[in-house]
Amino acid sequence: MTAPILLTPNGNAGVKIRLTKKGINHVKTVGVRLLNEQISQLSGYSTQFTISQPGIEGYVNLNNVRVLQYNPPQVSVVNFLPPRYVVFGLENMDISLTGAFYGNGGPFQVDGFVDGSILGMTVALTAEFATTDDGLMRVQVPNCSTIISRSHFNINPQGPMGPVVKTLEVVA
Repeated sequence: MTAPILLTPNGNAGVKIRLTKKGINHVKTVGVRLLNEQISQLSGYSTQFTISQPGIEGYVNLNNVRVLQYNPPQVSVVNFLPPRYVVFGLENMDISLTGAFYGNGGPFQVDGFVDGSILGMTVALTAEFATTDDGLMRVQVPNCSTIISRSHFNINPQGPMGPVVKTLEVVA
């Protein structure tokens, strides 16, 4: 059985790729192995997100995130939705993380440390393959979803605002 991915918009000359189910399973196995290696060795990751709650507008910087423990997915799947879509799925992963944070919400500023775990995480990602006008391959992700069975995070705020922030941990 083959699953074609047609990379030709509007009938223009392009490339047609055919992969057997065995071929795509091999690509999937190698890809999942590489992803597992990258996730398990994650260290130094940083991100920023905004907080918008009634009465508090601000942001949180999350820095130096590293993986403490990682259990790879128990199931990985690749499904074709011809002619241009591929659905990737990773089911039942666990990850434990630690990192530092700095939050700023108006007059309030707090920094500290965070650790926690995400258990039973399932990720589904749909990728669309097409070609650009100049013939290059374009990949877009029109849909990505994550389901988490359980998660728990502990915040360890420092400084004078620490006790106030710690009380919010129980509320959230």
